Amino acid sequence: MIDDPTQARRLARAICTDISLYTQVRELAPSDATRILTIAAVEGLQLYTSRVTPQHVPLFEEAVIEMFARMNVTYAGLSMPPPVVPTVHPPVPDRVDRIDREPERRGSPMLVVAIMVALVVVGAAAFFLLAR
Repeated sequence: MIDDPTQARRLARAICTDISLYTQVRELAPSDATRILTIAAVEGLQLYTSRVTPQHVPLFEEAVIEMFARMNVTYAGLSMPPPVVPTVHPPVPDRVDRIDREPERRGSPMLVVAIMVALVVVGAAAFFLLAR
């Protein structure tokens, strides 16, 4: 357990630096950036509290406030943001599944036409030969 405030502050800044390096929030909406950074900061707080004495826990929040300010993100505290409820999609009908499957092999349409023409020619030849 870290009991020295200088070392505790250094650990807090190291954790916040890791969070800012590995969390990409530049392209996100401000509310999403705040939520994602808060989740990462809460995880960092859990790591921090496991390594320092309880009297130095407020030093982590100071480092988090500095990190949020550097990243131009609104700080809303280290309370856990509300969970995101996943959207439930209705089941996909079976007929849509059939579209995704490989089509059945029925043969080439040209082959069917060629067989039909051959049958007509053979039938016509047989008719003329028997009619004589």
